[in-house]
Amino acid sequence: METTAPILPESPGCSTPARLHRERHGNGAALVLAHGLAGSARNFLPQVRGQPLARSVHLYDARGHARSEAPSDEYAYGWNCLISDFDDVVGEALCGTRNFPAHKAVVGGLSLGAATALLWSLRHPSSVSGLVLAAYPECSLEARHWALNFANSIDSNGLDTAGLEFVWGPNGRFGKDDAQRVRRGFLEHPAHAISAILRHSLGQLPDVTTLWPQLIRFQPPTLVVVGENDQRSQTACREIASALPNAQLVVIEGAGHVVNLSRPEPFNKQLASFLAICESG
Repeated sequence: METTAPILPESPGCSTPARLHRERHGNGAALVLAHGLAGSARNFLPQVRGQPLARSVHLYDARGHARSEAPSDEYAYGWNCLISDFDDVVGEALCGTRNFPAHKAVVGGLSLGAATALLWSLRHPSSVSGLVLAAYPECSLEARHWALNFANSIDSNGLDTAGLEFVWGPNGRFGKDDAQRVRRGFLEHPAHAISAILRHSLGQLPDVTTLWPQLIRFQPPTLVVVGENDQRSQTACREIASALPNAQLVVIEGAGHVVNLSRPEPFNKQLASFLAICESG
């Protein structure tokens, strides 16, 4: 049994590239957002519609999701590959250049996407003008075991049966409103990709305490958002917000795990205020 939290390699790379569906909305300073497990770029359309498009909003479907390619190799879904894909999307957002120190973007995401954005940002802090972390995933030993057991069940029983047991059923991890929304998302994607991400990404998510030395040195302003009803993400969100020197924690009343969809208006209000702070320097 695992007794210690995983630690990511310092210089991740991915040996299995994947074609990604990408979208750009508007023009101006870049905002790059990554969706959660079993989501897609469509999950952030309420934020695109809620922001003045003087800013360019860059969205994408993660590998193994929706309109993006789903490699058959299960090892193509670890953090190294998710971070590498995010790196490519940010590079394209910043005028296609890899010279990150000359440009900056506001980056962020929801759940799995929030972890991807944070882990990328800790490696490229000079490229970040702001960081948005929504519903950062629970990263306890129990949560890692849940992810691995869920992956095993998908492989043995199929996605719909496993999802009923682990996600949207009566003993699942989401509230009733989130559960139905999440179920529709899960069944859109290849089962092998969801299983591999659970096993090699969420099942290997580093504990916040292992990131603490990097978090306390991270200077860009950060908005941490979590739903009032999302008890499983609240501990990680509070720990991250307390570690980051320039972080603001916002708990949105009545919202669940998919906080940007369950309460889009208050989420958009907080995002707009944060972007104004980032623009003012």
